[in-house]
Amino acid sequence: TLDPAAGQAALKTLAALGRPITVTADGPAPVAQRLLAAIINISCALAEHGIGSPVDIDGGARLGLGYPRGPLEWGDRLGPDLIVRILDRLLSYTGDPRYRASGWLRARTELGMPLREQGTRPADITHAHAGMTG
Repeated sequence: TLDPAAGQAALKTLAALGRPITVTADGPAPVAQRLLAAIINISCALAEHGIGSPVDIDGGARLGLGYPRGPLEWGDRLGPDLIVRILDRLLSYTGDPRYRASGWLRARTELGMPLREQGTRPADITHAHAGMTG
């Protein structure tokens, strides 16, 4: 909640900078939490689908996007359980599927596994098994 007069004063000050301004409604998470949780979740989905390893995903975000930390490192620092709670509350509040926690994120949270650890995907086991000879 915000005092309307304080909000109007802030908008006037920000408008003077000539930058676009977006005003959002109150909700279960501030904008920074929404963005960070979504970025971490997308990074988890990349790892889940084998698009990159956790190390590669974090390295790519740092080098390619200039992030000070990789998204999976942020997720580990904040705690995967907190990220899942933020996403679950946003999904419940908005109904927007972009806030649905990836299966990889949820499973690691439930198992107490860090996000930056490689882990094993089912495809890693089945591909290895298919190449084995009896």
